[in-house]
Amino acid sequence: MSEKIRLRLDEDASFGFGCGALWFEQRAIGFSAADIREDECGISFRVTGADGISFSARLIVLENGVELRLSGEGCPETLAYPGATQVQAGDTALLPIGGGFAFPVDDPEVRVIPEDAAGWSVSQCMGMTGLTRGASWLVTAIEDPSDVIVCRRRNAEGLLQPFIQWTAQEGRFGYERVVRYFAGETGGLAAACRAYRAYRQAQGLVVTLREKRAQAPQLDRLIGAADVWLWHDDYEKAMYSESTAEFDLDNHENVLRVMADMKSAGLERAIVGLFFRDDCRASEGLSHLGYLVTKYDNFSDILPGDVVPLIPKFRIRECDYTERRAHGWPQDVRVNRDGSLCGAWALRGTDGVMHAQNSMCARRAAIAARREVGEYAKRYGCDAWFIDVIGGGLQACYSPAHPMTRRESRAPIVDTLQSMLDAGLVSGTEEGVEFCVPALCYAEGRMSPQQYRINYLESGRRKAHLYAEGEHEPVFDRFMLNPAYRAPLWEMVYHDCTVSYWYWGDSSNCCMELLPRRDLFNALYGTPPLYSFHTGEWPLIRERVLASQKRACAVARRVGWEAMIDFEYLTDDKLVQRTVFSDGTAVTVNFSDRPYCMEDGTQLAPEDYRMTGGAEG
Repeated sequence: MSEKIRLRLDEDASFGFGCGALWFEQRAIGFSAADIREDECGISFRVTGADGISFSARLIVLENGVELRLSGEGCPETLAYPGATQVQAGDTALLPIGGGFAFPVDDPEVRVIPEDAAGWSVSQCMGMTGLTRGASWLVTAIEDPSDVIVCRRRNAEGLLQPFIQWTAQEGRFGYERVVRYFAGETGGLAAACRAYRAYRQAQGLVVTLREKRAQAPQLDRLIGAADVWLWHDDYEKAMYSESTAEFDLDNHENVLRVMADMKSAGLERAIVGLFFRDDCRASEGLSHLGYLVTKYDNFSDILPGDVVPLIPKFRIRECDYTERRAHGWPQDVRVNRDGSLCGAWALRGTDGVMHAQNSMCARRAAIAARREVGEYAKRYGCDAWFIDVIGGGLQACYSPAHPMTRRESRAPIVDTLQSMLDAGLVSGTEEGVEFCVPALCYAEGRMSPQQYRINYLESGRRKAHLYAEGEHEPVFDRFMLNPAYRAPLWEMVYHDCTVSYWYWGDSSNCCMELLPRRDLFNALYGTPPLYSFHTGEWPLIRERVLASQKRACAVARRVGWEAMIDFEYLTDDKLVQRTVFSDGTAVTVNFSDRPYCMEDGTQLAPEDYRMTGGAEG
């Protein structure tokens, strides 16, 4: 065994490991270990549960941790082995919800939403959890999170104590389950993320933007580009209307007018999103401004045949993806285990009722994307493409015609995203969880952890709403923009691989008074802003948005190609933070209401940032 790592296995199948003064315990409950065999590389044993389940286990000692491998035949619906890492007051839990949170385990005000999350989902976007104890750290890295529930619950002492539950693959183990525990005595959060990045890099998930540029050279213009969605003033009324009346949603002249104004005012780079069919009449003019042009598409929502007559015709026509997907009902629909058709995003019918659509199977989506994406991008004059929903996680389908397990869905989801790059397009999706990274250039929503967004249940419909302070919710106010809780876990691992944006219903400008605070997060993380508003509101918000783009785009323009290599808190209250990138650029952000004295003796003003080092992009 490694001289550095110490390992101990107990009779109840709990185990502990550590190095130096550092020691972590995995406490198994309701299990026993037998047939224990120790060799120079680790320990092999048989685990038996109180419910009679029995499976083989092996602990392998690594240079900086241990690896646990489990295999067996039958498997209960959930298997909570090896149990939770034992935590103590003062520890901090690292949770990859959206871009990431660092929650003190003993903070009673912390709400983890949802408490349990499927692996590789919008609420568990990477296959890991972490723990820091002072400068020491632990990473729990799940090799394949396809059939895992990550539980972020409190123990009997009230401490937040994450643990993993394996789930059955069609009633079986199905494949060897592997989890690695990496540990270190120094470096804290940043060292934990660097160890996890190295692990995923060895598996081929770390594919950089520079590598993707070979397929889409225009990717250069994504670096430091604000993401802009401009909406017709009647967008919400039209999209969720009960009326059969026609709406004229042609907004292309207003889109061009606003973007030309932004260009003349200094917005050098942008990726402009077009939603409706008629919006694409702006494509040529936007390209002449030097902006990337992306079109909304959807290979997840299928309008049921019996609902089609209830949806206003102009809505189906203008949302061309709805028209295309409707031809796939019901044969392309994902089927639930009980044989029912899987539901999806609801639309309002002319009867005033919200009608659920059906979810498209990823296997069928990949076929359709290969057939359509390149053709429609040329038709609409786009050099980028945005496929909604599908980047949000794994899915299972029980259709006899196209069955797949959650694990099997990974390949067609990636292929759907890869269809954009293969067509020479800058590829975008919603959320873009970890397994999507090799095929993905940018993701909307990652900066906005889903269930912490403002008005999150309706944020996908209220894409352009400008919220008054009285419309805020306590969860949003406490967590979304709280630097004491937010942490750049994703960016520490994948900053040079994808570009992360806010969500269109939780945009940079959705709460205008918080726009400067979001700019600071963009600067610290080296990510660009996302603006989403009605074109008629431009005169009202123009000056503040223009000031925002100058503040929020500068760092991303310089470091967009770079890896984030360090992150640290400079004050005990965590309100002054610093990130460092692989080109030497350092960004120091002062979230507090008082000046901060920098190392050179100068003052960093409250609610401001400073970028030093590196080279101009």
